[in-house]
Amino acid sequence: MNTKRILFALLIAVAGLAAACSSATPAPTPQSATSTVEVQAATSTVEAPTAAPTAPPAPPSPDPISIVQSFWDALIAKDVDAAVALLADDARWEGVPTTSGKDNIRVLLQVDIDAGVTYEVSDFRATRGRVTYFWSAYQNGVMQTSGEDVAVVDNGKITAFESYAFLGDDARPPIAEAAFTASDSAFSGPDEIAGSWVKIALTNEGQEPHHIQLVKLEEGKTPDDLKTALTSDAENYPAWAVPYGGPNAPDPGGSASAIVYLEAGFYALIDIIPNAEGVPHFQSGLLKGLTVTQAPKIMPGEPKPGVTVDLADFSFTLSGSPAAGEQMIRFRNAGSQVHEAFLVKLADGKTAEDYLNTPPGAIPPGVSLGGITGIAPGDGQYIEVTLEPGTYALFCFLPDPGTHAPHFVQGMIQEFTIE
Repeated sequence: MNTKRILFALLIAVAGLAAACSSATPAPTPQSATSTVEVQAATSTVEAPTAAPTAPPAPPSPDPISIVQSFWDALIAKDVDAAVALLADDARWEGVPTTSGKDNIRVLLQVDIDAGVTYEVSDFRATRGRVTYFWSAYQNGVMQTSGEDVAVVDNGKITAFESYAFLGDDARPPIAEAAFTASDSAFSGPDEIAGSWVKIALTNEGQEPHHIQLVKLEEGKTPDDLKTALTSDAENYPAWAVPYGGPNAPDPGGSASAIVYLEAGFYALIDIIPNAEGVPHFQSGLLKGLTVTQAPKIMPGEPKPGVTVDLADFSFTLSGSPAAGEQMIRFRNAGSQVHEAFLVKLADGKTAEDYLNTPPGAIPPGVSLGGITGIAPGDGQYIEVTLEPGTYALFCFLPDPGTHAPHFVQGMIQEFTIE
């Protein structure tokens, strides 16, 4: 049984980037999710694929959520000085009134504290320095305002608040969609989109699996430069190329999407999945540039997940209760390596191991629902998907940079059942 060919040709064995960390971690025992989810782990022995390119390590940075939590903890404790110490000098509070500068924000906060305003804050989640949370302000026990806000954190300081509690949720535009199509030889779709939260949709019109791995390129670099670099060194992405995820591979004839936060810059859309001969699809033309312009001043809000899946080294952990119907699922990379999530609805009576061990040329016993391609540690992305009763499996096929063994061999494979 040519298991390696199955992983490459059918399952996106190299569906993204390998890890930024160079040391391998022993595989933990797979963890169970909530009581409403049945979890199993397949233990098949699979030939390790050739290593996918690795991403350069990211420098450590303060946790944005802890900084924003500390700001609000200080205000709840009526310590304005401690709160303002976490602001950048030119911090800006977008709202009513809009206030600029640390000293002016200090005055605004002190007036509220002196007036007996108290706060409650919850539901923190962060994506690349943008911390979304829900807050309420009370005076004499009566709620004065509430809503979802965003705090922007850069180099350990809060640089801006986008206060939808003041502006109103109706001020936000809806999440834009950018639709792409993959054949077996090219991507087609827009050349330019605005930065912000964007739903990247992929329709697979080819005969083989295809995905979109977004890679942000340093200024002056091109997709052809990336192709040349990966052709020269297939195991390492250059330091000027950073993984940004995207929709994982739908089956041929199918479609999938991922909701991605895109910053302004220039990106490559790349398909790293090998064809039937083992040649990565980007060598056959599945490589495209994408310009992302500056985000609008008022941006769509970060989606609100019903289920969160943490991608660790090396396990999937589900929070929340997946149920039949439409689900917003957040994938968060809680590990030290780059991880992906490939989601499959298994055929009745079949397991994740059955899916992995599909004989060459046979149709796998399951339907791909996409998922997300490789994201860096600390990053997060979303998918919106309809779940029907049945058994599902999550896989991470990216290889460990030390052993080159795929992550699912080390524990990143999990089944769950929707009743």
